Amino acid sequence: MVVQECVAEAVSLLDALDKELNNYVMCIRKWYGWHFPELGKIVQDHGAYAKIVKTIGIRQNAINADLSTILPEDLEEKVKEDAEISMGTDVSEIDLMYIKGFSSTLQILAAEKALFRALMTKRNTPKYGLIYRAQLITEAPPKIKGKMARMLATKCSVVARIDGVNALSAETIDNAFGMKCLAFLENVLQTESERHPRSRETTRTN
Repeated sequence: MVVQECVAEAVSLLDALDKELNNYVMCIRKWYGWHFPELGKIVQDHGAYAKIVKTIGIRQNAINADLSTILPEDLEEKVKEDAEISMGTDVSEIDLMYIKGFSSTLQILAAEKALFRALMTKRNTPKYGLIYRAQLITEAPPKIKGKMARMLATKCSVVARIDGVNALSAETIDNAFGMKCLAFLENVLQTESERHPRSRETTRTN
């Protein structure tokens, strides 16, 4: 009976992981497809696609990237040729700086003094500012507070952008995406808390 339950749990976990991985891959293909749409037609394998995105970054780097361990020679040449004539949207280093900067700025908001002091003294920079008071962070075990702060800041920055775009386009604004983000973060917190349980506080008696 115990063996059957273990097998059932393993199969269920495998199905859940397959669904999660498929969702992540679809997001990568969609988002990166705006920048380099031709890549999706050349590379059908999801794993290879994700490795190429990680290796080349912006498509302008493709010409000098070594993709021989990911693709056969003919496909590697095709990727590099299409990268040079791609019709996708350009992404500059400045764009990447702003995209990354908003989340990191939000994460250490109200910790500017500590940040500058750390930079001047060449010590470790603060991991978070006011975001530390968020319930998702205060309830997190110490080992994952930094991770939860980064994830919360990222989700907040995405939601803020969506609200900004909706406001400019005069579309109806709702909190559906924000609630999905909250549910995702709560699920991560629960999973990580089970992996890193809080250590019991011991009190000294005199």
